[in-house]
Amino acid sequence: ADDVGSLRWINRQATLSPVEGRRKLIVVPRFEELSLPAVNLHPVPDAVSTDAATFTEPLAAAFQIAEQVALRPGDRALVLGDGRLGLLCVHVLARAGLEVSVRGRHPERRWSERRRRLPLLRRRARRLRGDGGRARPGLPAVGAGRVPARRYARTVSDAGEHRFGVDSMVAPLRRVAMRRPGAILTADPAEWHYAERIDAPALTDQYDRFVELVRAGGAEVIWLDETPDDLADSIFTFDPSFVLPSGAVLLRPGKEGRRGEVALHDEFYRRAQVPLLGRIESPATIEGGDLLWVDPTTIAAGIGPRTNRDGVLQFRSIAEHHGIEVLAFDLPAPDDPDACLHLLSLVNPVDHDLFLVHRPLTPPGLLDLLDDRGIAIVDAPASEFEASGGLSVNVLALAPRRTIAIAGFPATASALRHAGCVVDTFPADDLCLPCEGGPTCLTRPLHRESRP
Repeated sequence: ADDVGSLRWINRQATLSPVEGRRKLIVVPRFEELSLPAVNLHPVPDAVSTDAATFTEPLAAAFQIAEQVALRPGDRALVLGDGRLGLLCVHVLARAGLEVSVRGRHPERRWSERRRRLPLLRRRARRLRGDGGRARPGLPAVGAGRVPARRYARTVSDAGEHRFGVDSMVAPLRRVAMRRPGAILTADPAEWHYAERIDAPALTDQYDRFVELVRAGGAEVIWLDETPDDLADSIFTFDPSFVLPSGAVLLRPGKEGRRGEVALHDEFYRRAQVPLLGRIESPATIEGGDLLWVDPTTIAAGIGPRTNRDGVLQFRSIAEHHGIEVLAFDLPAPDDPDACLHLLSLVNPVDHDLFLVHRPLTPPGLLDLLDDRGIAIVDAPASEFEASGGLSVNVLALAPRRTIAIAGFPATASALRHAGCVVDTFPADDLCLPCEGGPTCLTRPLHRESRP
């Protein structure tokens, strides 16, 4: 029958034999034929040896641990039993980033986690040690979900000549997507919530100066399609999409006039051979400016004027499938409901262990998280934060402690330099200040070097 498969054996017998002073039942399969449902039979690919295939069932049992228990890199695990299944469990748990000890009756099998665990996973676990990535008391109800054990498999990808992959906001920037000024040069400031009518020649000159600084930092600029359209904000390429180590996620901006930009990014990624990992769907909204890399396995998401709870939940479901934890934080409500208040208006990394922060408006739970992760803070001067509408905090890291900032805010630049940062500035009184977008907003990083 179609639903029955068969295995032909010879005969069957069982004997009791003494083993180490005890009796052990030894079953010798010797029957002629066994019938069972075909669904229980799985063909072994030609590339898989018979010896390797025999590990399928016990490995599945080992991997089921991650389905039953919330595991996080840096957690400690004790495996009782150093038999074959026990050792498989050790390897699976270690590859998930746990610190593993094993106890059993075979001292020669005792397994040294320091010697056998992948060095990359060991470094990640040390960075996450402390709260293990768990949500802090100040987090909203949408707090962290369980992160699959597959997080260990995350690598920066290479599609032909088109390298991509991002797991940081400060690792050396090697490739970035940008869009030259177009519709913004003639945009209606009332429609686009700009502070004033754009001075087109001045904006263009300032944009060109910014591009020079990005290239001087070692990044290759790849241009989005320049076909004329009415998408004035499309020069701020950070917001309509987000790049993970394994591909890109198409977002859905909260500012309605920006939603047409998603199609530009969609076409760009397909042309650049960057895999698309998912898309945020209505009624959810989320913008790149509300997404902050805390470390290579953790993203902080701000819920505010441009990003709603549904947007964070949809983004989390995509990111966690690729081994990245997303923690949500409520942003304060701005006085103007149309104002652009992003998470990156309040917090920006300048090194893996150093963030520029405007404390008064930063969610307390996020401050706790940074403290728990051992991340130091450079306090953004409040007067310049107010004068710039938050753009004094919006700095772009080209590499650890090498930044681009908007000119005209000397106290902020001085604070960064005092912390050991190199700060290059460019005039942006026509490019950034009237349009509510800073240096980070003008870029969509496609490839940053992974930490060694």
